[in-house]
Amino acid sequence: MLWLWINSLGTDTYVNNLFEDVRTGWVLLEVLDKISQGLVNWKQATKPPIKMPFKVENCNQVISIGKELNFSLVNVAGSDIVQGNNKLILGTDDWTERCSMPIPVGENTSTIEKI
Repeated sequence: MLWLWINSLGTDTYVNNLFEDVRTGWVLLEVLDKISQGLVNWKQATKPPIKMPFKVENCNQVISIGKELNFSLVNVAGSDIVQGNNKLILGTDDWTERCSMPIPVGENTSTIEKI
């Protein structure tokens, strides 16, 4: 269901198959930019990344942004996403989705704070 959430963000790239479509890193960069504009350095990103090194660069930027946002990305590298490691892709997308969701804080559930 993560691909539906990604498509609901209004990114330029439509996601049909989560595990295949995020392997270039571009979709994940778009998602991070939708969550918080200004996080992504678009001058370092490559669209469409046809060659492997450009895909890894995009995915490495996703990982470094995730670490800045305090995502739990231990032993995760951009090459893992490019190679299509499903567990790591799901983990990265899951943290991205959690980051964008408001959560109740304290006893007063009307007070909402973003992660």
